[in-house]
Amino acid sequence: MNSNTPYKGYGLCKECSQPNSGCDDLYTRGWCQSCNSKHFQQDFNKWTSGNKEIDEFIQKFQLNANRMDTLR
Repeated sequence: MNSNTPYKGYGLCKECSQPNSGCDDLYTRGWCQSCNSKHFQQDFNKWTSGNKEIDEFIQKFQLNANRMDTLR
């Protein structure tokens, strides 16, 4: 294992044991993009804006986010 291994800086996800996604800032360290997307997807049926196109836009954005700070 070398120092460029992804989980060296971000650790492993506690939920799926895969290397965490992340950035070099305090907010996204230890963030798992895959699990985060799964959690959003599980909640899609629990909310609506009342506009199907807007809902689909938000859902697509949430599923494809690759940094936690883009979701704030």
